Amino acid sequence: MAVAAAVADKFSARLIGLSALAVLPPFVAEGVVVVDNATEFDIAKMKAKLESAGNKFRSAAGSGREVEWRSAIEFPTKAVIDGARCADLIVIQKGKSDDIYRSIHSWMG
Repeated sequence: MAVAAAVADKFSARLIGLSALAVLPPFVAEGVVVVDNATEFDIAKMKAKLESAGNKFRSAAGSGREVEWRSAIEFPTKAVIDGARCADLIVIQKGKSDDIYRSIHSWMG
């Protein structure tokens, strides 16, 4: 965050935070397909988690700079790719998870 904020300050740029969570798909357990559709409650929890992340982002960004928060219910990697199309520079904090539904993944070795 400090690096992104410093770059934004140096170039008088807007600092945009982004986070995304994907709905987990159906899965197979003991040979049976289990469809675990996300309920409205599940989606509401995901949105609340994303809003909490946005509040942490705004707090970490500090006052005195132009900031924007974006969030989405979709694969995090796709959200970053879509957002990158309108950005001049992207600073990514690597997630601590290998879960493609919760963190960004690179296809480059």
